[in-house]
Amino acid sequence: MALKIGVDIRALDTPFTTGVDSYLRNILAVWLKAGNNHQFKLFGTKRLSADKLVQDFVAAGHKFFGQPLPSKIFNGSMRFLTRPKMDEVVGGVDIFFFPNPMFHALSVFVPSVLTVHDLSAERFQPIYSLKRNLWHKLVDTRREAQRAKAIIAVSGSTARDLGDLYKIDSQKIHVVPLGVSQVNQMTERAMKLPNDYILYIGSVEPRKNVLALLKAFELLQNKFSDLHLVLAGSFFPQKDRAALGAAFRTKNVLILGQVGDAEKRELYQRAKICVLPSFYEGFGLPIIEAQSLGTPVIASTNSSMPETSGGAAILVNPLNVTELKQALDVLLTNQALRDTLIGRGREWASRFTWQKTADATLNILEQAAIGFRN
Repeated sequence: MALKIGVDIRALDTPFTTGVDSYLRNILAVWLKAGNNHQFKLFGTKRLSADKLVQDFVAAGHKFFGQPLPSKIFNGSMRFLTRPKMDEVVGGVDIFFFPNPMFHALSVFVPSVLTVHDLSAERFQPIYSLKRNLWHKLVDTRREAQRAKAIIAVSGSTARDLGDLYKIDSQKIHVVPLGVSQVNQMTERAMKLPNDYILYIGSVEPRKNVLALLKAFELLQNKFSDLHLVLAGSFFPQKDRAALGAAFRTKNVLILGQVGDAEKRELYQRAKICVLPSFYEGFGLPIIEAQSLGTPVIASTNSSMPETSGGAAILVNPLNVTELKQALDVLLTNQALRDTLIGRGREWASRFTWQKTADATLNILEQAAIGFRN
């Protein structure tokens, strides 16, 4: 049965690549290529009309609807007045897909499917800024999750958090892991990088535990004087640099900031080790990205990371800098262990594709729409 599917694509309107942006773009690309019978009605800021992916959807016969008001007014109106209804703005749908919690209002007869990537806003509320906590309070993920016909959790860990923290019925939670682009060939060397380096990809915020990685790296420098630490990902705000203090002035630390997809592949492929020392992750995409490109991984023992790494990484206590330093030392010097983790990692990561993620997501949308009608 052909459906009219609304898709909230506001997350694509960002100056740099985010996890949600990447997730949504990859899913949409699969849906567009599949050429199924559904009609997709994309809803986003007016700027997105110039986005190549959006234009490709329109060229294929789907629809794009620009946000009718500036974001602050539009979001505030939906939050406090429950108008305008997004399904009415796009001319009616059978179901609406939200790839992340965001301000929205729908007619009571329109079901929705919501993807929840993590509940870090609940787990780390005391260490987030007042502005960030206020934003999450107003969006109110708990309320959105309770109203949704179905919820997609990107890991079993996030699914458990939804049950534990929000008391969501497990029957309406579906675990759909993220995917990774399967690239087998070696990327051409285009970046000026050190010969030997440890890689961290992600934002700098307290839950990412970058300070522990910097401390562990510092402890290694006497033994590995030519080794570098490369930090790449979201732009590092000045206040975060200040919070980490002198650690950012550590010798042989290279801060790249935001990088493109091709640069990211090169960073992974040339790295000695990829490290994700977080206190909490909803999924931990850098783990399988690194594994898929043949880079051994060290990650934390908590939240989703044991699940995402699939027994093909070294797991450490993120609170123990000495343990992290020892894991780095072993993985830099033990070639047999490196080879084992590289082989296991490639095999494990090959199971995660955006095709699987997109197919499972579309199936949940179809079932939720049909179930709501019945």
